[in-house]
Amino acid sequence: EPLLHPKLPDFIRYAKERGILETGINTNATQLTEKLAVKLIESGLDILIYSFDGGRKETYESMRPGRFKENHFEDVYENISRFFAIRKEMKSPFPFTKIQMILTKQTFGDVTNFFNLFSGCVDDVAVSQYQERGGALETLNSVHREQYERAISNHEIPAFTPYRTDADGTFFVSQGRVPCEQPL
Repeated sequence: EPLLHPKLPDFIRYAKERGILETGINTNATQLTEKLAVKLIESGLDILIYSFDGGRKETYESMRPGRFKENHFEDVYENISRFFAIRKEMKSPFPFTKIQMILTKQTFGDVTNFFNLFSGCVDDVAVSQYQERGGALETLNSVHREQYERAISNHEIPAFTPYRTDADGTFFVSQGRVPCEQPL
């Protein structure tokens, strides 16, 4: 979580002063205070991406319980919407803000709420399909486990090859791995 580092705005400013064209961070927004919001805007940050799982309090709090203290839906939502208001008050077009939710079994039903909740307080709202990246085969149900084993055998691909399930429940085995789209 980049917002935990007290010198983050200084790092961003330093990078911008030395010619880095685009700076960006990905945050859960739990630590996004008004004071930090102003510092981030003034630092020259270009892109601010929020990770927020769920379009309802129940989903969010079950998916993001917090490691050291409880995360509360209302508090984090307020941090995000307050940042947008502060940026507007400062008449700054940057940083561009994006919020994303990973589409999982728990969040499938929250997509409409998610878009409605954030469409007025960020520049872009996105939903991305969950992709298994760790090969946790023990989490597969029996049907998908059988499909996986058949694909491995029939196509002579290595064991522990990545897989994913899409929003419709269709199961895929990959011969390659999709890299992270946001290595910020």
